[in-house]
Amino acid sequence: VSGSGKSSLAFDTLFAEGTAFSERSGDLDARVRLLAAYGGHRMLARCDFETARPHVDEASTLAEGGGDLATRIMAGLLRGQVLAWGGLFPEALASIERTVPLCGNDWDVGSELIGYSPRFAIGFYHVVSLVYLGRSTAAGALADGLLGWALATDDRFLHSSALSLAALVACLAGNEGMALGHAR
Repeated sequence: VSGSGKSSLAFDTLFAEGTAFSERSGDLDARVRLLAAYGGHRMLARCDFETARPHVDEASTLAEGGGDLATRIMAGLLRGQVLAWGGLFPEALASIERTVPLCGNDWDVGSELIGYSPRFAIGFYHVVSLVYLGRSTAAGALADGLLGWALATDDRFLHSSALSLAALVACLAGNEGMALGHAR
């Protein structure tokens, strides 16, 4: 537990220092990336929606005002992700639906910022939002497309993510056999 607290404090310190640097330099993209990453960290590592949301909201607003393409994609993805994890599915869906067109048909645009396909990640939270809003037909169609794309890659992370998503959709649609098949 103490090690976790120390790493969180180190992350907080890095965020503060990076924020000060990005403000002095006037680098909008650096500021947006810091805010988005820090908001994502607050939600995913600390399960702290209340402090995560203002960071991703600010990142998204700043990015829409002039960030480069990869930065706008990252900010929109992390905002959608935090909102979905926070259970605000209508807001998550709206954020995702504003972000996905930025990717076009390019599965790799912006991947240098998150380490894997942003279009896939955006699609993941698109499906999650739809399925929890009761739009299972649309969620299933999107999940099938993501699964087909992911399985055509050699990336086991993408494979397992897409299969877990397909299992979720099948489970919530009441198709237990299909859900178990994807999970296995």
